[in-house]
Amino acid sequence: MLSPAPGLGIAQTGDGIAILDIRRGRTGAWVFLDADASRVWTEITRTGEIRGLVDALAREAGEPVATFAPAVRAVVDDLIARRLVRERPVRRAWFGGRR
Repeated sequence: MLSPAPGLGIAQTGDGIAILDIRRGRTGAWVFLDADASRVWTEITRTGEIRGLVDALAREAGEPVATFAPAVRAVVDDLIARRLVRERPVRRAWFGGRR
């Protein structure tokens, strides 16, 4: 499960998304995402995963999923490296009974 890190300000721009990381320094640090990276960011904030986005991109382009998966994963890895996105394990619900 992916989620945006806390302490970020988000603004839509004409070409993508601007992210202000207010955790860094007195004035913060800006990160600008182009249209493609913005689509990945939006999917993360909407669903917490990228599987649906990769499938949609492949469908729109009429290409195999394998064509888009590495590029989308590279954007996610960059967002994680910049500490703008966190990767968390999925918690499974446990309902009654004994363990």
